[in-house]
Amino acid sequence: MSSESLGFRPTPTSTANVARRDVAASHPVLWPLLVAEGLFALVGGFMDAYAFVGHGGVFANAQTGNIVMLAAYATIGNWNRAMRHFPPIVTFIVGVAFAKFVISRKSRNQFMPRLCCQVLELSALVTLTAFASHLPNVVVVPFISCVAGLQVGTFDSVTGWKFNSAMITGNIKSMTTGFVRWFQGEDVDRSKGQALVSACACASFFVGALFGAYCTRRFRTYALVPCVLMVLMGSLLTWTQHSTIGDDA
Repeated sequence: MSSESLGFRPTPTSTANVARRDVAASHPVLWPLLVAEGLFALVGGFMDAYAFVGHGGVFANAQTGNIVMLAAYATIGNWNRAMRHFPPIVTFIVGVAFAKFVISRKSRNQFMPRLCCQVLELSALVTLTAFASHLPNVVVVPFISCVAGLQVGTFDSVTGWKFNSAMITGNIKSMTTGFVRWFQGEDVDRSKGQALVSACACASFFVGALFGAYCTRRFRTYALVPCVLMVLMGSLLTWTQHSTIGDDA
């Protein structure tokens, strides 16, 4: 069964892309990618809740929140509190930049750079699980922000439909736009796919944030263990897709 029969088909931009889209969006390939999307969105929500709840009320992923908090504290002259929100912004940029550099160096192969960055993310989270309880918040949160930047820089679409696994505002916008265009009958296949992919990301992020907040309060020292397991599962799915589609997908 192809993804076309399920209503999942991005609009191809050229004849050369049609065959590639058909392979990339076929039923056996699409659903593992959606599961991987859900897993990494869970991780995104989990990490942000873990940082905010357990490490000083600073966001790891939501840089909009960090900029607002930095500005709010700066206007009242509380520079100590304000500057706590600055390092995560910088390290998030570093994570995204590194991820894009890795991808651009191997532009013909999107899966292997993604897999390499996911292995780095997994290693970073394992390291945090072991040492976060002995490190100050000013080290832990920027470290997580770098991991989040690495994640969003390498895995931001499912066969042509964009999403964000580390924050939710853009996903809400894409979901809403997709549903409105779908109900209006405008580019139905693509609109439906965008709406459902974005909705999956939104729901997964929310569940991940709930789970992350609970684990942080309940287990504290080993709160990141479920996060590590989810990244491991997502990385295995990425490898499966690399084996299925090949280097040129």
